[in-house]
Amino acid sequence: MLGLGSNVRPAPPTETMKRLAALSPRRIGSVADYQKNRAKAKNPEGLHSLLAHEILCLADLAARRGLPMTGLELHEWVAAQARSAGPWYYGAVTPEQTLAFLESCEAAGLITNKRQ
Repeated sequence: MLGLGSNVRPAPPTETMKRLAALSPRRIGSVADYQKNRAKAKNPEGLHSLLAHEILCLADLAARRGLPMTGLELHEWVAAQARSAGPWYYGAVTPEQTLAFLESCEAAGLITNKRQ
């Protein structure tokens, strides 16, 4: 039986996870800007469109509420949502997909990825 005092440690962060942790995504622009620029942001292969929308909603929440949310924390929230629904519904969300989507959204003018 695995006890609370076991020596199980989490895996070390990958390079992508370190890059996500250094980002602080924030929504920029108006609702009209969002509607105009959303189609320019490309979803990475395998990232469910509802989860891509959730990433943008969390970046908006962080901007409106002044929450210090990193890209890694944003990824962990969305990945938890995917795990709770099951892989048959949303699939799996990888840090690479989240990073690629955040970079695509920045290039489209939807968010700014402030570097910490």
